[in-house]
Amino acid sequence: MKYIVETKKSVEQAVTNLQEAVKRHNFGVLHIHNLQESLRKKGVDFPNECQILEICNPQKAKQVLTDDMSMNMDVLNLKEAKTSFSRLITDK
Repeated sequence: MKYIVETKKSVEQAVTNLQEAVKRHNFGVLHIHNLQESLRKKGVDFPNECQILEICNPQKAKQVLTDDMSMNMDVLNLKEAKTSFSRLITDK
């Protein structure tokens, strides 16, 4: 199942706000992947902005090795003037 929330914020502002929110909840951002830039470097034209944030709870790093405590959060603009957050939810 995919969980999606839309916002009128730009991708840049949505990423900034998401980073602040994960910190407030004792999570951290390990890395931000700029999908549009990565694909462009490989010769693929991807017209939509897309940032993928690797989010985890560093205090529970040991559990990450045995449970699915890490996640990716995508922030992308696929529709005109709409930025979306999405996350794949697993049955654990």
